[in-house]
This record gives sequence, structure tokens and C-alpha cells, in this order.
Amino acid sequence: MTHVACFKPQWINLQCKRIVDKICLHPISILYATANEKKPVIKILPKSEGATIGIQVGGKIDKAEEDKWIAIFDKLLEEHRTINVLVLLNGEIKVGLDVVYEDLMWTLHHMSNINKLGFVSSSRVLKWLVAIDSPFAKLVGIDEKYFTSDELQNAWDWVKK
Repeated sequence: MTHVACFKPQWINLQCKRIVDKICLHPISILYATANEKKPVIKILPKSEGATIGIQVGGKIDKAEEDKWIAIFDKLLEEHRTINVLVLLNGEIKVGLDVVYEDLMWTLHHMSNINKLGFVSSSRVLKWLVAIDSPFAKLVGIDEKYFTSDELQNAWDWVKK
């Protein structure tokens, strides 16, 4: 006897919406959302020093904010040939396609200048994405690693080592 689950279309739509909502609230620039605009929060973390920079990212990031941070990273690259980056993602982050494109282009152009890239977040989706991406990043010389929010100090120790 075969059992077939039968769901009402409304239930399926609700479940799909919940999945999409979780993905769109996921803090990584690959995912795009524009609803519920929030003030951008990108700031340099206090333990940044030398060729290592830590940034905290949240809110809605527009092109002007992205341009500001690209200039900061470009200046850091003028001072240091390679850099280590720690990205603390907490809360929601929302970006438009123009920001994602500019971020991606900058990253592709500067891959040889990035030594370590650490992500700190409580997002399981980001954990999976980093796990999938890190072997490819290693091919171009980038050591990439995910840390939970409770492992912030370990992330700093790793990125500075």
C-alpha cells in the first residue's frame, strides 16, 4: 500500500513563503531583497589592525554605502599587498542587484589580494554556503571559514594568524 501525502495549496504556499522569507533574511550578498528597508550598518570592528579588517554588516546596503566600503578596502590594499577579512553578519541584510554586482566584480578583481576570509553568523544557510565555496576559494589562494556568533574570538584568532 502506497501512502501519498496530500496538502492543500494554501499550506504549500505558506511553507514556500516561510522558506523564501528565511532565505531572503539570510545575511549574504548573494540573496537579494528590497522590502522593509533598514538603515545600513557597516562598521569597522575594534580589533581591526594592520592588514586585518573586521566589519559588521546589517540593514539595507545601497550602492553609495557599497562604494564607501570599496574605497576603504582599496585604501587598505594600497597599504598592504594582501588582506585578511572578518565579516560579522548579524540581523537582516538587504542588498540590491547593483550592490551585489559591484561587490562581486570587486571581489573577482582582488581575489589574489585576499588571504583569509572569515564569516561570523548564526545562519545555517551561510554555514552551508561557506562550506560549499571554501574549496573553490582555496583554488585561488583564499582561506575561507565560517564561525558561529559564539566563536567571534576564535574567528579573530584565526583571521589574524
